[in-house]
Amino acid sequence: MDFNRFTEKLQEGFRSAQSIASARGQQQIDVEHLLLALVDQEGGLAQSLLTKADVPPGMVRQKLVEVLDKLPKVSGSAPDCPPHFARASRTGPTKRATSNRS
Repeated sequence: MDFNRFTEKLQEGFRSAQSIASARGQQQIDVEHLLLALVDQEGGLAQSLLTKADVPPGMVRQKLVEVLDKLPKVSGSAPDCPPHFARASRTGPTKRATSNRS
């Protein structure tokens, strides 16, 4: 992954997601690990967006932990990034396609 393509906060989020997965004994970093890392991030955008949408970050965190608790646990090497994360890092952010529907 080319982390230089991401903001510092997102880079921190990925590192934190890897730590979360490793601490939980989970083999790969998944979306839930990254979202939990971003929700826990002090001064990050996720908390601000959730608060502005009237969604308590603590509730989101609790639900993420419940989902992560259901994932299989393994012991051994550090967690890997799943293929969809690797693709995203190679292609970078994408622009939303606009359609001309009538």
